[in-house]
Amino acid sequence: MANTTRIPNYAKMKTHALIEPYLRLSLPLPMAQVMAQLRVNLYNLKINDKKIPLQNQTSCPWCGEGEGNSDHYLLYCPHLETTRSKFLNLFLSTPTANFIDLYNNYKNSPDFYKNIFYFFTECFKSLDSPF
Repeated sequence: MANTTRIPNYAKMKTHALIEPYLRLSLPLPMAQVMAQLRVNLYNLKINDKKIPLQNQTSCPWCGEGEGNSDHYLLYCPHLETTRSKFLNLFLSTPTANFIDLYNNYKNSPDFYKNIFYFFTECFKSLDSPF
């Protein structure tokens, strides 16, 4: 599974046959859904009636410069810097190259999942219309 191109993030994060940590933490369903969408990395991330691309198929809907993917949104998009600082600073105190590293560093922390959800919820508020 580690060499699949169909779901590359999932292949790098799912290295064992155990249930994913975020599914064992009794998170509210919307938070678990966001993590599942990011982990599988297929097509779009959806929250309420809005969605953003996850597989570099288009440019970032916020800055228009970076690729539409979880790494760009969570770590690099200049337009999301304030929101990133508000929700993710605690988790970005160590150098993180990508979402998979971030996930693997904090996968047992309920606060990590909650803050990822709050980050995207806040970001989505600034989108004018569904993507």
